[in-house]
Amino acid sequence: MTIKYRAIHTKSSWRKVNSHTSLEKAINGAHGAKNLLRKKGEVKKRWDTYGRVLCVLVWDEFGSHGYAFRLKDGSSDEVDTVEIPVNVLERYEQEKGCSTSEIDSFFQHKINNASLTHGNKLNESDNIPTCNELHDIKISLLKKNGIETIDTDLIYDEIENIYNIHLSKDMRSKFDDNCF
Repeated sequence: MTIKYRAIHTKSSWRKVNSHTSLEKAINGAHGAKNLLRKKGEVKKRWDTYGRVLCVLVWDEFGSHGYAFRLKDGSSDEVDTVEIPVNVLERYEQEKGCSTSEIDSFFQHKINNASLTHGNKLNESDNIPTCNELHDIKISLLKKNGIETIDTDLIYDEIENIYNIHLSKDMRSKFDDNCF
């Protein structure tokens, strides 16, 4: 198990921390993501050195998903958490960072997923996966299953599981026309 912990600060866009031995410690430990965001304990010094924390990403490189953490708007103590597919996190790892708009999109998915679970239907204005995310999921499925080709319906099923949404036939057709 290799735990990856990346803090995104205003002065350091991709700070690597490689000392965590478990997801639990990386998230809730004394030097974990939540204490860093809350400026608690020894890790509060990191704010002086690297600037305000925008987001912390934590994942096991062999897992299926990792986590993004940030403070809820207007709070200095409440932490917002979302799951992100590991293949997306590994892409950011290769690029050595992600933009603030990408960070915002992680949490936008959570907002839209919450509205979907309350009976709202997916429509054009909802934040849905990008073609790049579809491609990443496709690659992940190919690697995971050790195959060279895959039916797009399997990709859509995986997207529905990851994003907790339902993709209509029309939406799948739009993805087919624009992404594959």
